[in-house]
Amino acid sequence: MWKKIQELGLSVEYRSNREIYGALNLPQFLAYIPCEDVLSGFEEIKNHVNLKDKRLKDFYDYFGANYFVVYEVKRGRYNKIIQVEKEPRFPVKLWSIHGRIIDNIPRTNNFCESLHNAFSGLLNSHPWG
Repeated sequence: MWKKIQELGLSVEYRSNREIYGALNLPQFLAYIPCEDVLSGFEEIKNHVNLKDKRLKDFYDYFGANYFVVYEVKRGRYNKIIQVEKEPRFPVKLWSIHGRIIDNIPRTNNFCESLHNAFSGLLNSHPWG
């Protein structure tokens, strides 16, 4: 997401403007709620964020298009808006950590790196070198 923030020219405001910072960080919290509630949570966030800034709107459109399976399309003679399912680039089950937290499983692999660093610190030199 940081790459998209930079691409939209929001990196300076992200660091200096508290409102922009909050608006761009809110979607990250979706990883902590149950998978079946993520889409409704995203819609709730969009309703509370001021999307008058075109760059913020573009960020939320990007997020919705890449992280969810539902998008709206105008079809037919009267441009009726319907919801079409599409496989997202990053499925919710891939980035949601809600189940890991409930099951008391580490959220990342940092614990492995921590163990390796602690073990390496115990050794004065490489054991076979």
